[in-house]
Amino acid sequence: MKGFFILFFYSFHVTSQIDISTIKIPKSINETSGLEFFENYLITHNDSGDKPKLYIINKLGKKILEIEISQIKNKDWEDIASDENHFYIADTGNNFATRENLRIYILNKNFIPKGTINIRYKKQTTFSKETLNEYDAEGLTAFGEELILFSKNRKTLRSEKY
Repeated sequence: MKGFFILFFYSFHVTSQIDISTIKIPKSINETSGLEFFENYLITHNDSGDKPKLYIINKLGKKILEIEISQIKNKDWEDIASDENHFYIADTGNNFATRENLRIYILNKNFIPKGTINIRYKKQTTFSKETLNEYDAEGLTAFGEELILFSKNRKTLRSEKY
């Protein structure tokens, strides 16, 4: 007998504990790119052009802490995700499909770097400038034991999942 599996789709409703319309983000966070809810705080970071910093803000938008992580770089940070033991920072911005150094940084819950996952798209064979490409991951989530990257596909105007 051949094996089979059943895939269930669940509908769920997400409710926010924070009314984001009332949050005034600090000026040092000028291009927030990723956002993660952790304990009673929000963790965010700027996109490219900033030092490798994480900003911890409270539910009212007040900056509580600014953490610079000098052991890693912010080439083009796009998102942050977490699981039970780690934070993951996606340095995966790749607007024109020219980057060969895409990575996800792994930090422990004390924001200490613990490793790096290097990213390479199996179908990407060249790194010449390509405006319409599918290799610009903007979103990251931790799901069980896996990390899932979401990339804009500028050719099909759909999201790619890796």
